[in-house]
Amino acid sequence: MRKYRALLHQIADEYAIRRGNFEREESWKARIIYTVCGRMTYAAAWDGLIEEDRTVSLEHIKTRTVSVCSSYMEMYPELTSLFPDDMEALFKEIYDLYLKTGVLYHSSKRVRPAIKREALAEAALFLRGMPLGESVYMSGLGAYRTRVTLADSTYGVVDMFQLAENTLDERWEKLSDSIVWHPMEPMGQLEYLRMREPFSEGYWQSRPERGGCISLLRWGFAGNRRYALYKMEGKELFVSPSLPEWCVRDGGYLGLANACLHHYHRLPPIRCRYDGDIVYVYQKYLLPPPERNFLKLYSWPQTYRSLLKDFERVCSCSVFAPLRSVLEAQGYMFEEE
Repeated sequence: MRKYRALLHQIADEYAIRRGNFEREESWKARIIYTVCGRMTYAAAWDGLIEEDRTVSLEHIKTRTVSVCSSYMEMYPELTSLFPDDMEALFKEIYDLYLKTGVLYHSSKRVRPAIKREALAEAALFLRGMPLGESVYMSGLGAYRTRVTLADSTYGVVDMFQLAENTLDERWEKLSDSIVWHPMEPMGQLEYLRMREPFSEGYWQSRPERGGCISLLRWGFAGNRRYALYKMEGKELFVSPSLPEWCVRDGGYLGLANACLHHYHRLPPIRCRYDGDIVYVYQKYLLPPPERNFLKLYSWPQTYRSLLKDFERVCSCSVFAPLRSVLEAQGYMFEEE
């Protein structure tokens, strides 16, 4: 007999969360619960709009989400080993991602959902700020529809999620052209961008790249790092002026690092493996924050307990094709297994 009148199957049908051909049932159920927890976070943010003059606090949203997540763990104890022991950690992951992708806004006094907006990419309509009563499909935490026309949206995905407007080639050309080089002055310990795999050993190394290529270096400590371009001429190190802080903070340097590796044909492709209605996505080199958060919003972690959940994701095929086309337009390469 199916548990709780096949509750998870009903939710899966509502949100079009299909099970992969070779996917374990526990993994599929975990994806459904992850989406449900995200929907509760989103729904809780609407409480202040439904009940006028009520301020929705972060604590209110956290309490509702953690309560729902914990209830599902009680209902499906066979899945508890797949999720964090502390459900607040799962809530923080969901909430932070909603903030970073503009699904929710957080001011000093309240949390609010975004204004309704739709963006068309190929055969998918990416949705944000949709009222709770409207029917949507879900891939991870992201809402979408598939039966759309060009008239459904006046926005593009790039604008809606603040993705890079230029290609990797254009980004690197703009950055590296017309540099005024000067000899490196003595300073603290320098770190140089790693230009060759394995990147699992870290994205930075202690020795500069030789051979005349232009790359990135950094110095300082966490929270106060400075970045610049460099090149080696013989044994002498030349650097550019420091790069603007706005383009490198909070992981923003990854936009430049990806562009640099792409220019020298050393950026690993994003691997993908199709399994029926889902696709497994593997990043061997992290995308820049806006693109990575866009991918994360419309996908599920392959594991809910690991720190590597940014690298390995599961996506609905319905949104992966348009999502892939957006990234390919920037210059990212994909490799199918």
